[in-house]
Amino acid sequence: MSVYTEGTGETTLVFMSGGGTCSPILDFKSLYSLLSDEYQIAVVEKFGYGFSDIVDRNRDIDVILEDTRAALTAAGLTAPYVLCPTLCRD
Repeated sequence: MSVYTEGTGETTLVFMSGGGTCSPILDFKSLYSLLSDEYQIAVVEKFGYGFSDIVDRNRDIDVILEDTRAALTAAGLTAPYVLCPTLCRD
């Protein structure tokens, strides 16, 4: 699972996408780049999106939550986080 980070602030904002965005890292750059001077930014790309691998396993909410927590930990980030769910619209 791909996690992009930038910024050096004490508070970590975690951008998470709903369906409909192919690459959250690229799609949300115009937003999170404005915040990276004050916050640590993490952009999570769920499996099957953006730079993340495609996996063949159950994708219910419990698994997605477990995968997201593991990816944030692997990226060296620790809680608490401020979750920033995002949705792309046409």
